[in-house]
Amino acid sequence: MMTHLKGKKVLIIKLRYIGDTLSIIPVVENLKAKAPDVTVDVMVNRGTEELVTHHPDIRKLWIYERRTAKKNILTSISYHKNLIKQLRSEKYDSVIDFTHGDRAAFLSFITGATQRITY
Repeated sequence: MMTHLKGKKVLIIKLRYIGDTLSIIPVVENLKAKAPDVTVDVMVNRGTEELVTHHPDIRKLWIYERRTAKKNILTSISYHKNLIKQLRSEKYDSVIDFTHGDRAAFLSFITGATQRITY
């Protein structure tokens, strides 16, 4: 049992495609198996959310709207401003980024989590 995760909130980010999204399921399940009291939330791209929507170990599913985020500069700023506010309000203890890209690394950083594992 991972006692250092007891009662902690963890966000897992995977902003890729369907096959890549599947790869986070064992991570979620192992986290919950080793630390049953940990809260696990997940952020995935729109279009891949159906793979994890009903997973019993995921408390909250964040759906990243990539098209909105890339539409134009004003739309992107507005979208990210709102998303940042929502992410920060969750007060995550840890963020694990499995995307390995600049956008997910930025999102990991702006959560304000004290521990971030990212690209």
